Amino acid sequence: MFQQIWTTIKHKSELWSRKFTEAWLSCATMMVQGDFTVFSVKHALTAAEVGATAGVGVVITSFFAKLDNKFALAWTTGVVVMLADLVTHPTHFGEHYTEALVTGMGAMMLSVIFSYLKR
Repeated sequence: MFQQIWTTIKHKSELWSRKFTEAWLSCATMMVQGDFTVFSVKHALTAAEVGATAGVGVVITSFFAKLDNKFALAWTTGVVVMLADLVTHPTHFGEHYTEALVTGMGAMMLSVIFSYLKR
């Protein structure tokens, strides 16, 4: 019983850290529009907030949906990152949803890339 609980906690922690990383990288890149010469601590903290929110969202989703397929997990990651970005901070370009949409797509691509690199 304890071993099963510990395994679940370990798996969910690893899932959260992967999704945090994907969301953070995507959000940080989109906020500065690829120009890391203007990257600041404020950008890093905002990206961390989006990453933490998205990580929690994906972990919660994983309790209700079977996410063992890398593409289903990538799609879920993209949607959750988009929503986290949308509610966390205002856009830096385009319409009010543009940056969130692009950030979600970036996280989705990173999720697929990282799933192939993990092997």
